[in-house]
Amino acid sequence: QDGNDATKDSAAGQQVSREKSGALPWWLVCGDKNPEVTAFYMAGFGRSALFISFNFLVPAIIHFAYADAGCRQYEGLDDDALFDDGEAGQYFEKGWNKGAAASKPDECEGTVLWGLRPSSIVSVTATIGGVVVACGMPLAGSIVDATDGRHRFGQVCVWTLTLSNAAMCFITRETWFLMTLMQAVVATFSFFGLALVVYAYLPELFTDVEECVRVSKAGREYEQVGMLVLIVLTTALSLGLGLGVVPTAIVGQALAALLGGPLCVRAFQLFQPRKANRARAPNTWLVADGAMHLARVFGQLKRDYPNAAIFLVGQIFAEAATGSLTTGAILILDNVGLSAWIGVYLAVVMVFMMCGPTLYQAVARKTGSVRVSLLLSIGAFVVFFVLFVFAASTPVLAWCFAPIIGVVYGWYYPGLNSTLALLVPGGHEGELAGLNLFTAAVLSWVPPLIITVFNELNLLSVGLLSIPLFWLIGAAVLSRMDMEQAAEHVAASIKKRQRYHDQAGGGRPILSSGSTPVLEEEVEEKA
Repeated sequence: QDGNDATKDSAAGQQVSREKSGALPWWLVCGDKNPEVTAFYMAGFGRSALFISFNFLVPAIIHFAYADAGCRQYEGLDDDALFDDGEAGQYFEKGWNKGAAASKPDECEGTVLWGLRPSSIVSVTATIGGVVVACGMPLAGSIVDATDGRHRFGQVCVWTLTLSNAAMCFITRETWFLMTLMQAVVATFSFFGLALVVYAYLPELFTDVEECVRVSKAGREYEQVGMLVLIVLTTALSLGLGLGVVPTAIVGQALAALLGGPLCVRAFQLFQPRKANRARAPNTWLVADGAMHLARVFGQLKRDYPNAAIFLVGQIFAEAATGSLTTGAILILDNVGLSAWIGVYLAVVMVFMMCGPTLYQAVARKTGSVRVSLLLSIGAFVVFFVLFVFAASTPVLAWCFAPIIGVVYGWYYPGLNSTLALLVPGGHEGELAGLNLFTAAVLSWVPPLIITVFNELNLLSVGLLSIPLFWLIGAAVLSRMDMEQAAEHVAASIKKRQRYHDQAGGGRPILSSGSTPVLEEEVEEKA
């Protein structure tokens, strides 16, 4: 009888949810009947557009760094060893014809602030941003979970991120370093804070899990569309108008602020305030409360669900490497004279990312294991990135790696997310989602720091090998997961995955930290 009642309740919940969210195709977001679902889509599109614009800012930062270091520029570089009148104005003196007895220098010896080489600016920016996120995530998580200020915090993040992007339109040779620090500190923290707030709303929007999965998938598609729209528009204007790297950066930042900013602002007009999910630890600062809460949750997972804890530890290293891949790729592209083409290169990578999920499904079916598919994708990352470091010595060879990187990217993340879905114990979706975000960022600053140190020693290739090293450590940890044991633990708690939002409780949410529950049938299908 209890089973029949649960079935009826679930069916009724699904019907109510469909009536509220409107069972519409994901691209018809404006027609969704639930305004907070519309807000979730808008925030995903806008946030991703604001984020991806940084890749057009990087060439301008590199340009100003080399200029401040007193490095000369050349354009139309050919294969001979001598400069001629046509080789002046576009590319800086670095990395050409190394080892040849020629008048083309290998590397500009000038430095910028703090005595850094110009090429270290990108990795230093990534290091600072990673430290800010690692230290700021407990604070942001505590604000979202333990206070009534989630909605206000989200609004602050939206305006801070939008205005910091708009400020980048004023980048010049006199302001570039200040702008770089603003991007590394202010924009990075506000972006991750906004993501945490938005995903905290997700599990509260539905009375059944199926709708949550549907909207979560659609939200990820909106994020990809937001990035692609920004990349395509900026690249088209840059190539069509023949813009240089600095005007292209300004156009990219302006488009991001104009497209992403209003959508995010509108999203938080639709999102409603929420009460605190849990009581804050007495007489503690928010950042300490957040850190202690993360430690308590991880300790509980380690005790009761050890495989979920192993996954999180492995992800610390794997995601530190994956998050640093963009930094490494930018340095490689800069070394072969392609820094002005970073935006186009990224567009190619993103197009081929769409092929990755198909490869993931094929490998998972062939091996019968999402964990094996994940480990193989990490192995592919290691092999191809090492080849990228040592084989991409010319622009043509560097372009050849763009589709490979895209496919492996698209293969890796479905495997990572599906493995997590198989490990989430019922009733702990919110806590595990919060830890998932934290572990993905906590060591993201370490590989860029290592790269910076070795780049300053003129050993860039050695520093770049820290990225595959972190992948290997992550894979070694992830390989220790016992998926059969994990399945038993999840099976014992699977019924707790069906969560209901307390409509009569003043908007008090059941889950926190932005979980993405998964249907039992979907778990079985993925397994």
